[in-house]
Parts: sequence; C-alpha cells; structure tokens
Amino acid sequence: MENSGEKINQQMYAKVILPLAAPGLYTYAVPIELNSYISKGSRVEVPFGAKKIYAGIVFDINFQRPDFKKVKSILSILDEAPVVPELYLKFWEWIWNYYACEPGEVMKIALPAGLRLDSETTIRANPYFIGESTMFTVDENMILDALADNEYIEFSSVESILGKKHFLNILNKLREKDAIILDTKLKERYKPRIEKYISLDEKFSKEELLHDALDSLSRAPKQEAILLILLSQKDKFLPLKQKDLLKRADTDLSTLKKMEEKGLIKTIEKIVSRFDFEGEYITEKEVILSEEQTDAFKKIKDSFAKDKPALLFGVTGSGKTEVYIELIREQLDQGKQALYLLPEIALTQQIVFRLKKHFGDKLFIYHSKFNENERTEIWYKLINGEPILIIGARSALWLPITKPGIIIIDEEHDSSFKQKDPAPRYHTRDAALVLASMLKAPVLLGSATPSIESLYNTKLNKFTCIKLLNRYGGVEMPEIQLVSIPDSIKNNQFYSPFTDTFVRELEKTISNKRQAIIFQNRRGYAPSLNCMDCGWSPECKHCDVSLNFHKLQEKMQCHYCNYRTAVPVSCPDCGSKNLSLKGFGTERIEEDLGLHLKGVKTLRLDQDVTRKKHGSSNILQKFGDNEADVLVGTQMVTKGLDFENVEVVGILLADQLWQFSEFRSEEKAFQTLVQVAGRAGRKKIKGKVIIQTYKTGHYILQYLKEDRYEDFVEKELISREDFLYPPFCRLIKLTVKHRNVHLLNKFCERLAYFLSSNKNIHVLGPADPPVKRIKGKYLKNLLIKSPKNQAINEALKKDIKAYFEEIQHQYRDKRFEISIDVDPL
Repeated sequence: MENSGEKINQQMYAKVILPLAAPGLYTYAVPIELNSYISKGSRVEVPFGAKKIYAGIVFDINFQRPDFKKVKSILSILDEAPVVPELYLKFWEWIWNYYACEPGEVMKIALPAGLRLDSETTIRANPYFIGESTMFTVDENMILDALADNEYIEFSSVESILGKKHFLNILNKLREKDAIILDTKLKERYKPRIEKYISLDEKFSKEELLHDALDSLSRAPKQEAILLILLSQKDKFLPLKQKDLLKRADTDLSTLKKMEEKGLIKTIEKIVSRFDFEGEYITEKEVILSEEQTDAFKKIKDSFAKDKPALLFGVTGSGKTEVYIELIREQLDQGKQALYLLPEIALTQQIVFRLKKHFGDKLFIYHSKFNENERTEIWYKLINGEPILIIGARSALWLPITKPGIIIIDEEHDSSFKQKDPAPRYHTRDAALVLASMLKAPVLLGSATPSIESLYNTKLNKFTCIKLLNRYGGVEMPEIQLVSIPDSIKNNQFYSPFTDTFVRELEKTISNKRQAIIFQNRRGYAPSLNCMDCGWSPECKHCDVSLNFHKLQEKMQCHYCNYRTAVPVSCPDCGSKNLSLKGFGTERIEEDLGLHLKGVKTLRLDQDVTRKKHGSSNILQKFGDNEADVLVGTQMVTKGLDFENVEVVGILLADQLWQFSEFRSEEKAFQTLVQVAGRAGRKKIKGKVIIQTYKTGHYILQYLKEDRYEDFVEKELISREDFLYPPFCRLIKLTVKHRNVHLLNKFCERLAYFLSSNKNIHVLGPADPPVKRIKGKYLKNLLIKSPKNQAINEALKKDIKAYFEEIQHQYRDKRFEISIDVDPL
C-alpha cells in the first residue's frame, strides 16, 4: 500500500503469514517509525506466544484495528525490499483457498529454506548473579564453565557440552537460581558467497612508482610474478580472483600478505554467484526445425496471441524440446524470464546438457536436492529481474517470476507433478495455469500422452492442441511385441522374470553393441518372503504391509516408514526353514541378468541408488557413455530419457500397471507403457519393445500396439461421464488418521453423515485404503464428488473443516488427523 501523506503517522496494522499449520493470518501493530518502510511481501520479525519469535511475510496492511484487546507489535522489518512480489501473495492465497490448506503451509513450501528464518535460543550468564559454585550440580557447573569462556552459547550446543539429550530441567534450575538468561532471536540462514580478489594499489597509476616497485622485487620472484600477472591485463587495476592468481603464480597466501604489508596490492571482498559457469559457453545458436516443428511453432505462437494455453501433443522422439528451445530463446532475447517445469529431478541432467549448449550461463537448475543457499540465490536473481531460464521440478513453481516470458510444463500428464504430503497438495500443472493467467504469461503443456483432462480442455476450446505426429529426422516408431507369459511357461520358455523371447532379443542387442532398458516398477530385491509350510510372511510393525527384501543391505524393509529388520532364517510361527522369496524388484532383475547373459554390464536407476544430489545424473551419464549394456529401473526410466544407442526396451510384467482399484489406473498404465516404449530407437535405428503379460488381448495393449491413444481417451471419457468422474465433476479425497481403529471408524461414519446432508454432493465411503495402517496410524478414506461450481466447492471446503473440528470436539480427542486432497490423483 502507499504509505504517504497524512496517513504516515497513523497507526497501521499488518496481516502476517507465519510458518505454522494453524488457521488464518495473524494481525500485528506496525510501530509508527516503521510506517514508511513496511510493504507487502516483506519479512518481519514478530513475537508469538509467550517467548517465541518468528519471521513472517506481510500479506496485507490496513488502518483497521482488530477486535481483540491486546495487539502485539512487529519487532523489526528484515528486508529493504519485498522478497515475495505482491502478485505471488495473491497466488499463495488462491492456493490455500483452492487446496483447502493454511497460509503458513503455503509459506513453508513456497519459500526456500534460506529465507525462512529460524528462531534460535541463546544462553547467557546473568552478569548480576552472585553465588558460589557449591550451589550448583555438576551439570549446572559445566554449563556455567562454558559461559565463562563465551559471551553466550547456543541452545543446540548444550547437548554436546553435557553429553545428554535431555537437559531442559537443568536449564530451568539455572534460571530459577537467576544464574542464566535465555534470549530468543532470529537466525539468518542465507549467507551470500564471498570471494576474495586481488587488485594493484591505485598509487601505481604513477609509472615511476611502478618501476621502483618492480626493482624492489628483483630478489622476491614470487611477488614479482604476481605483480607481472596483474600488469599483464588490459586494465592493470582490474581485480583478479585470489585463488586463480595464486594458482597462476604458483605461490601461497604468505606471498600476498607480504605484498599487502608493502602496500603493493590490496584485497577486495565481493559477493559472487555460487553457480560456476566457467567453460559453459553457448555452442549452438540456433535449432534447425523440421517442417512439422516449424508449423507447430507457428501454431503455438498463434495460440499465445489469443491468450490461450497450448498443448503440444507429440509422439515420443518428435522433437518437442527443440520447439521449446526456440520459444524460450525468443523470451530471453527480449530480456524476459522463462520457467521450464519437469516432473522428476532425474530428468534434469539430460535436458540441462542440451539446453546449456543454447543458453549457457542463463540456465539455472532449481530443485529440492540443491542446498538452501543455492536456491535462495536463484530466488534473488529472479526478484532482481535477471533474464534467465529456470529448469526444475515441482518446487520451481514457487519462484518469483518478475519478468514473465513463458512457462513450459513438460510431460504434463505425469502424476509426479501432484504434491502428496505435506499440504498444500497442489497439482503443478493446474497451479501453473492459474499463475500464468495472473502473470499474463503464455503457458505451454507438452506430452506424448496428454492427460485426459487436458485433452478434454482442447475439446472445450480452452486449450489449443498442436500435434507432432512423426519422430524427428524420419526415425520410425518402435515395433511393439506382446509376449504371453502363460504360453512361455507352458512351453518351458519362462525363466522368471524373463521369457525366452526377451532373453534372445537382449543377446542379439548386446552382440550388436546396442543397449537396452528394462522397466519394473518395484525397487528392492523381492516384495515378500514367505514360509512355504504355513504361509507366514514378515510384516512391518508400524504399517499393514509386507516387508521387502533388500539383498545389498541384507535387510527386510518397509517402503512406507523405512522400518528395517534382519532377514529371518526360520519361520517364527512354525519353525520351518523353508522360506522363499516371492516376486522381483529392480535389484533382483539386475542380478538375474548376469545369470542369463554372461558378462553383461548393468546399471540400476531407482530410489535406492539415487538419494544423493547427483546420484541419478552420474548413472545416466555412465549409461549415455556406453559403460553399461542394460539399464534397469523403476518409473525413473520412463520419463524423457534420450539415449541414441538404446534399441530394445523390456516391460517385464505389464499387468501390474492397471491392477489398481481406482478410476485413473488404465490411463496411468497406458501413459507409462507409451512413455517407456518411447525410449527405444530414438535416433538412427528402429527400436523394439518387448511387453511380457498374462493378457495379450487386454484392450490397453491392443490400443497401444495400434497407436490409438486418442481412441483410448474417447473410450475413457464415455466411461467417466457415465459414472461421474473427472473431468465431469470435482473430487475431494479425505483421509482421516487415528491410532485407535474403532474410534476412527465411528468418527468417519459421523463425518460422512454430516457431509451427506449437502444435497449438491455425493459421498463415497468411509472405506479402507489399500494400506490400512501407516506409521502406527489407521487410515480411512472418504471420496466426495461435487459439481464444477466454484461457490459450491468453496462452501464445501469450509464445511469439511468445520465438521471435522465439531466432531473432534465431541470426541474430546485432538489425535484425529485429516488430510484434504483436492483433485486427487
């Protein structure tokens, strides 16, 4: 708001977002002296409760005093300029209203950790305390001894001083004796990177002084070398990076120290970028588009001119990325910013390598595996309006685009774009469309298998659909071969998990110096271990699931809570040692390949081997460099990977993809099959896809083989309209949790009863989810179908929260938890 004129001395109030999962905004009084400095989107330091201090974001400023008696005041303003643009505050508001969450939950997920200041407690000795050491216990004296050597100690360091985890009672005793003072303050997490530079002293603008200096260094060759390096520049006073200068002169810091003492040089500290682009220059200035790509490019531009989102529906390998590059280049050349969203971090490596050739140091990567300082630095670059391209996964959506050029959502159909936990449970694609509308920025969706919702929007003329029907460079689509597992078993040609047909195809591929990818959407070695005498199987003690066997760690592991236990040597129920592994995961497939193909070189791509920052990048780099014959992986291998030497793709058990009791299972199965098949034969060779299945006649496989995705979508739309599922209605899924299953059942029945009083909606459930207990808590689901009416849905979300709180109050039990998932996947 404008803080000017006669209102500058009036009492102002700020509505502040705090990083808490508590309802609503918090109102604070603005000290009069801060009226001229406060603005929406700035961080402020505020008190909360009796002793806590938080850094919040100013959402609104007004002159209306709130109704409650005592209004606490803002302690300080932390920023000279807002860190969140006002338009993004409106976007945050849309998120918390639409996805039925709290403002603080949006703040916590939107701001990089470097901008979310932590409240830190420090301990100081009371300077007015008079007493003897005999008054204190051994532990208390240890803390006082530490304070004798330090002005203060941090709360977090007390554990290491005492060697104890529980020490609050010790601190409380010291406070009661007035021996210490506890202070709470905010701790700034973001620290700019400081680099030291060396410059020639300005006095050497006089040539005679320079000659004298060189003469004086005739017996100090290292110092002379440094001086000559500085003088060799076009501008002799241009500062050089200290570490580079030392390397070139082959010397150390002691040499620089002596020169500085003599007044020959000076040290300058500069704030520099954490992103080192040395050697990363633009090597490709243009993309040669095919006739089909050029036509698509023009149609996309026409759609943007009409302020309409575009959907680029292109087969795998059709060159969608080349079209993206040209669209991005246009925007960067105009000094604007571009946002390129991908569903998986694992995808960024190959795309980044390609984009670096075109955009050099204007390309930045943003995702959760980068550290907080790196992510905060990118945030500030965008706030400052630098014309850059950001490529990232879900979290990049929250970055503050201040000079909007274009937003691209690649693989827009992918379920990884949906945030599951914690709240807000937003869909990146849908939220990006709303953000683009607010920014007045063009938005492009891309996929070889667009979501049914997006294709339906093209039918309603909300999106423009542009198609790329052919692979780039005239490369043929891969041949798809369906292999019957029952027939292979009958003919003794099944060596679990491989059919003879697949093994022979792999042998031929490897002998031709080609590569293969094997897809199995289950990590670990085997999904279960069974007693062959009584049927016992080890289960997680916290979740209602079987434990997976991980051979490398020699552990049984839960994939929901990460509980681990030793592998049993005998059955605890009957004592039998006749235990057998059932099923197969990526770890077992990798091992079994070596049994059937001697000398085969394999790599594995799944969550177990990609936990580190560059884990997936390193594996993909090795495979791209032909260091392995076969890449075995989970969903990670289905998404956008482009390897020119991959000839064969194998899907070991297609049936498990559609065997889920939810209305989107067939759509997700078809999309996965198309995407993984699309990794085969992307360059000069025609690829082949081997799909092992128990049902070769399944309609999904027949549509897939005949390349009839749009016919499949039409069939699905008819079914969804008949049974009233999206895109013909809105869905909200409620998941309620409690440790007592009987209380949970009663609670959910009552909640369903209250909700059913709304005649505009239809409530399904309560029902058990596929996994009934996770991390010690039982779960129940309710699914709500509502019409696509904004007013009805806004009222419904308020009712859900109100009913939940009312029933919780009736039970006098705060341990019930609810998650509200709007537009669940």
